[in-house]
Amino acid sequence: MTADTSRITGLRSMNVMVTIGNGEQLQATAIGTASFTALLSDGSTHYISLHNTLLVPAHRFSLLSWRRMAEARASKPGDALGTTITVNTNTVLKTMPYSGLEIIHMPSAIGTVSVMQLHRKLAYLPPSAFTTLRTHTNGLPAVPAVKGTFDCNACSKGKYTRTIPKVQTTVSPAPYHTVHSDICGPFSVPTQGGSKYFISTID
Repeated sequence: MTADTSRITGLRSMNVMVTIGNGEQLQATAIGTASFTALLSDGSTHYISLHNTLLVPAHRFSLLSWRRMAEARASKPGDALGTTITVNTNTVLKTMPYSGLEIIHMPSAIGTVSVMQLHRKLAYLPPSAFTTLRTHTNGLPAVPAVKGTFDCNACSKGKYTRTIPKVQTTVSPAPYHTVHSDICGPFSVPTQGGSKYFISTID
């Protein structure tokens, strides 16, 4: 399962709940074929395609099921320094221990990505800042030049504004005749009295 849509092709919508190793249940919204390149111990790379990969937007990491790999006739000899995944005696994957898990060693060469892909991966950083960022970052992939107007739908929606008319439509003949009220919350940290909301009232 993964939350990285850029690595999945042939996505088909679905809506199921999946349970991960700590017992937490997460929602899978699509299924497809995930592809990535792994770096082997001899310095070579191996391209891997994983069919029926679940897309789980709420998950921060990509998880590879060993049970599914075993069903594909893979074996995994290893020790405390790491694990080697083999299929038909051919090494296809090399993992290393990290925080109680095993992670895949990916090649440092990222290759060329589109402007939109890098824009999204860098928290919607404007393309005009890519050049400045590259001077302070090693290994940033090559980005094609932006031609014409760069259009990001999410950024456009985030800048939408709404004009509220300031024309007075009613006249209050007495105090408390017309009261404007609004509620704000819930806040993640409650007050000392346990409150998570407040109401503002304007006469």
